[in-house]
Amino acid sequence: MKAFKLLTVAAALVATSAGASTYNTTVSIDDLSTVLAWEETTRMQFPTLLLDSSTANGNTCYTYSAAASNNLLCPTSRSSTTNALFTITGTPNANVRITLDTAPQTVEGIKFTPVASASTVKLNSSGTSTNAIYGYLTLIDRTEVASTSINFTYNLEFVGQ
Repeated sequence: MKAFKLLTVAAALVATSAGASTYNTTVSIDDLSTVLAWEETTRMQFPTLLLDSSTANGNTCYTYSAAASNNLLCPTSRSSTTNALFTITGTPNANVRITLDTAPQTVEGIKFTPVASASTVKLNSSGTSTNAIYGYLTLIDRTEVASTSINFTYNLEFVGQ
Protein backbone atom coordinates (compact mmCIF):
# COMPACT_ATOMS: atom_id res chain seq x y z
CA MET A 1 0.00 0.00 0.00
CA LYS A 2 2.91 2.33 0.69
CA ALA A 3 4.25 1.91 -2.84
CA PHE A 4 0.93 2.89 -4.34
CA LYS A 5 0.78 6.13 -2.28
CA LEU A 6 4.32 6.97 -3.29
CA LEU A 7 3.48 6.50 -6.95
CA THR A 8 0.42 8.75 -6.62
CA VAL A 9 2.45 11.52 -4.97
CA ALA A 10 5.13 11.23 -7.67
CA ALA A 11 2.51 11.48 -10.45
CA ALA A 12 0.99 14.57 -8.85
CA LEU A 13 4.42 16.25 -8.68
CA VAL A 14 5.06 15.59 -12.37
CA ALA A 15 1.67 17.00 -13.39
CA THR A 16 2.20 20.24 -11.50
CA SER A 17 5.62 20.90 -12.94
CA ALA A 18 4.33 21.54 -16.50
CA GLY A 19 4.63 25.15 -17.71
CA ALA A 20 2.98 27.32 -20.40
CA SER A 21 4.73 29.24 -23.14
CA THR A 22 3.57 32.37 -24.99
CA TYR A 23 3.85 32.60 -28.75
CA ASN A 24 3.16 35.47 -31.16
CA THR A 25 2.47 36.08 -34.81
CA THR A 26 2.95 39.09 -37.07
CA VAL A 27 0.32 40.29 -39.53
CA SER A 28 1.27 42.42 -42.52
CA ILE A 29 -1.26 45.07 -43.55
CA ASP A 30 -1.69 46.47 -47.04
CA ASP A 31 -3.93 49.49 -46.39
CA LEU A 32 -5.71 50.25 -49.64
CA SER A 33 -7.69 53.09 -48.12
CA THR A 34 -5.06 55.53 -49.34
CA VAL A 35 -6.75 58.52 -50.81
CA LEU A 36 -7.84 57.80 -54.35
CA ALA A 37 -7.93 60.82 -56.63
CA TRP A 38 -8.80 61.40 -60.24
CA GLU A 39 -8.71 64.24 -62.68
CA GLU A 40 -10.37 64.70 -66.05
CA THR A 41 -7.42 65.26 -68.38
CA THR A 42 -9.46 65.30 -71.60
CA ARG A 43 -13.09 66.39 -71.89
CA MET A 44 -15.59 64.34 -73.87
CA GLN A 45 -16.24 66.22 -77.10
CA PHE A 46 -18.73 65.35 -79.82
CA PRO A 47 -18.49 66.70 -83.36
CA THR A 48 -21.10 69.18 -84.52
CA LEU A 49 -24.47 67.53 -85.10
CA LEU A 50 -25.99 68.06 -88.52
CA LEU A 51 -29.75 68.39 -88.68
CA ASP A 52 -31.19 68.69 -92.17
CA SER A 53 -34.08 67.23 -94.17
CA SER A 54 -32.42 63.80 -94.28
CA THR A 55 -31.81 63.60 -90.51
CA ALA A 56 -34.02 60.87 -89.08
CA ASN A 57 -35.05 60.03 -85.54
CA GLY A 58 -32.83 57.17 -84.38
CA ASN A 59 -29.66 58.54 -86.01
CA THR A 60 -26.61 58.35 -83.73
CA CYS A 61 -23.25 59.99 -83.08
CA TYR A 62 -20.45 58.18 -81.21
CA THR A 63 -17.26 59.50 -79.63
CA TYR A 64 -15.61 56.09 -79.88
CA SER A 65 -16.50 55.02 -83.41
CA ALA A 66 -15.64 56.68 -86.68
CA ALA A 67 -17.85 54.32 -88.71
CA ALA A 68 -20.14 56.35 -90.96
CA SER A 69 -23.10 54.08 -90.12
CA ASN A 70 -22.72 54.97 -86.41
CA ASN A 71 -22.47 58.69 -87.08
CA LEU A 72 -25.39 59.68 -89.31
CA LEU A 73 -26.19 62.42 -86.76
CA CYS A 74 -22.67 63.86 -87.04
CA PRO A 75 -21.27 63.21 -90.53
CA THR A 76 -19.03 66.27 -90.25
CA SER A 77 -15.32 66.31 -89.41
CA ARG A 78 -14.34 64.21 -86.39
CA SER A 79 -11.07 66.07 -85.79
CA SER A 80 -12.27 67.51 -82.47
CA THR A 81 -14.05 64.34 -81.27
CA THR A 82 -12.62 62.93 -78.03
CA ASN A 83 -13.52 60.47 -75.31
CA ALA A 84 -13.22 61.74 -71.75
CA LEU A 85 -9.91 60.65 -70.20
CA PHE A 86 -9.34 60.46 -66.46
CA THR A 87 -6.01 60.03 -64.69
CA ILE A 88 -6.46 58.05 -61.48
CA THR A 89 -3.88 58.10 -58.66
CA GLY A 90 -3.75 56.01 -55.49
CA THR A 91 -2.03 53.02 -53.93
CA PRO A 92 0.42 51.36 -56.35
CA ASN A 93 -0.95 48.13 -57.91
CA ALA A 94 -4.40 48.65 -56.35
CA ASN A 95 -7.57 47.60 -58.14
CA VAL A 96 -10.06 50.41 -58.68
CA ARG A 97 -13.75 49.88 -59.42
CA ILE A 98 -15.39 52.29 -61.85
CA THR A 99 -18.97 53.29 -61.16
CA LEU A 100 -20.62 55.22 -63.97
CA ASP A 101 -24.27 56.18 -64.00
CA THR A 102 -25.17 54.96 -67.48
CA ALA A 103 -28.79 56.06 -67.34
CA PRO A 104 -29.43 57.93 -70.57
CA GLN A 105 -30.65 61.49 -70.36
CA THR A 106 -32.68 63.25 -73.01
CA VAL A 107 -32.52 67.00 -73.57
CA GLU A 108 -34.44 68.67 -76.40
CA GLY A 109 -35.03 65.39 -78.22
CA ILE A 110 -31.40 64.21 -78.10
CA LYS A 111 -30.48 61.30 -75.82
CA PHE A 112 -26.96 61.06 -74.35
CA THR A 113 -25.66 57.70 -73.08
CA PRO A 114 -22.28 57.50 -71.30
CA VAL A 115 -20.28 54.27 -71.57
CA ALA A 116 -17.45 53.10 -69.30
CA SER A 117 -14.48 51.57 -71.13
CA ALA A 118 -13.94 49.18 -68.19
CA SER A 119 -15.54 48.26 -64.87
CA THR A 120 -12.20 48.02 -63.04
CA VAL A 121 -8.63 49.18 -63.60
CA LYS A 122 -5.39 48.26 -61.89
CA LEU A 123 -3.10 51.09 -60.94
CA ASN A 124 0.49 50.65 -62.08
CA SER A 125 3.53 50.39 -59.80
CA SER A 126 3.59 54.20 -59.58
CA GLY A 127 -0.06 54.28 -58.47
CA THR A 128 -1.57 55.75 -61.65
CA SER A 129 -3.82 54.70 -64.51
CA THR A 130 -5.75 56.38 -67.30
CA ASN A 131 -9.36 55.46 -68.03
CA ALA A 132 -11.68 56.50 -70.86
CA ILE A 133 -15.38 57.27 -70.72
CA TYR A 134 -17.16 57.14 -74.06
CA GLY A 135 -20.51 58.48 -75.13
CA TYR A 136 -23.06 58.41 -77.86
CA LEU A 137 -26.03 60.52 -78.86
CA THR A 138 -29.30 59.38 -80.37
CA LEU A 139 -31.85 61.66 -82.02
CA ILE A 140 -35.16 60.81 -80.35
CA ASP A 141 -37.41 63.63 -81.60
CA ARG A 142 -36.18 66.08 -84.25
CA THR A 143 -39.05 68.48 -83.50
CA GLU A 144 -37.87 69.07 -79.90
CA VAL A 145 -34.43 70.41 -80.86
CA ALA A 146 -34.53 74.17 -80.23
CA SER A 147 -30.97 75.15 -79.21
CA THR A 148 -27.66 75.40 -81.01
CA SER A 149 -25.84 73.91 -78.00
CA ILE A 150 -26.94 71.32 -75.43
CA ASN A 151 -25.16 70.28 -72.22
CA PHE A 152 -25.27 66.79 -70.73
CA THR A 153 -23.85 65.53 -67.44
CA TYR A 154 -22.80 62.13 -66.13
CA ASN A 155 -21.89 60.82 -62.67
CA LEU A 156 -18.64 58.95 -62.31
CA GLU A 157 -16.88 57.49 -59.28
CA PHE A 158 -13.68 55.54 -58.80
CA VAL A 159 -13.57 53.30 -55.70
CA GLY A 160 -10.47 51.54 -54.34
CA GLN A 161 -10.88 47.83 -53.71
